[in-house]
Amino acid sequence: MPRIPLYNRIGTPSQEIRGQSVGPRASIDAFASPSRAVVQLGQSIGAAGQRYSQQMTQFEAKKAQIEFDFAMAEKDAETDRVYRESAMDYTRQSSDFRRTNTDTSTDGFRRGHDELNTRFIKDLDARNDLTPNQKTDIKGRLMPTFIAESNRGTGEAFARGQVVRSQVAKDSIFNMIGQARQYHPSHPERKRLVGEIEADILKAERDGLTTGFSVQSVRTAFEQGDIDNRILAATTDQQLDEISDDIMS
Repeated sequence: MPRIPLYNRIGTPSQEIRGQSVGPRASIDAFASPSRAVVQLGQSIGAAGQRYSQQMTQFEAKKAQIEFDFAMAEKDAETDRVYRESAMDYTRQSSDFRRTNTDTSTDGFRRGHDELNTRFIKDLDARNDLTPNQKTDIKGRLMPTFIAESNRGTGEAFARGQVVRSQVAKDSIFNMIGQARQYHPSHPERKRLVGEIEADILKAERDGLTTGFSVQSVRTAFEQGDIDNRILAATTDQQLDEISDDIMS
């Protein structure tokens, strides 16, 4: 640094001082401020971009969730519609089958009705407008209807069988009564037939068959028939008196 002489009041130099800048000096902050502003602006833009990206991600996720929920609701509604239509269609087919069915055995009815169920399920599985899950759901919901219709038809077949079995039992008992009447009350064959008749009547009652006979009614009928035969065969007053005493007893 050059030394500048310092003059006193009388004009002579008295001391030297180190030279310093006498012009205005620019602050370093003045140079740093624009750069800092640029950095801050970049940071602000970056934060805004990050917020925008997050918002778009949230928007897309929410949109996808709404679309998924709507699609599932629409699928469930469609499944419900097909189920209701299928239930009505199946009930109609099953009713038609039961109305025209003449099986008198439960096994015979079940075989025919199971074939109807199998065809109905195959037709449902062949549909192209349903997903496998929808088909499984619909078939599962139809199962109680399948069981109810099968049980109803089985009961109807059993009732038809009971009518046939009742008539057969009635005819058999009536036939044995006719055979037994041909014998004297003390005849071994008469006693055997009466025993079979009473056993068949009790079995029919146990099986729920309607024959129109009871053990007591058959016994009374035999007694009345025997008395009638004795009256017709009587040739003396004494025989009639004996018959009268037997009736009173």
